[in-house]
Amino acid sequence: MEPGGKRRRGGLRHLGVACQGVLLIFASLLAALPPPEGVFLLVPLVPRADGSMARIATDAGAQILSRGEISGSLYVRGSRGDLLPRAVLAGAMLMGGKYVGCSNTEAGES
Repeated sequence: MEPGGKRRRGGLRHLGVACQGVLLIFASLLAALPPPEGVFLLVPLVPRADGSMARIATDAGAQILSRGEISGSLYVRGSRGDLLPRAVLAGAMLMGGKYVGCSNTEAGES
């Protein structure tokens, strides 16, 4: 309230802008959430997590597919519910990944 008993109108405006910001952040986080099952990229975020990606995957019952493009990362196939808590505790990030495995062509074919 301002002196004289009048209310400020800007306070509600700021609250509305803050709520819109929170909704935008929440929507962005939901869009970035990996799918419940499928191929994921496990990425170490701290140096000590670099060697533990394989352990995280196997402890979560995931199948290791290959090394990722980022140093220390792995492509795995498994469940987000099993992988995500282990990844967070180990200092790693779990991302939905598009893994392109080996082709079905035989050696020597182009």
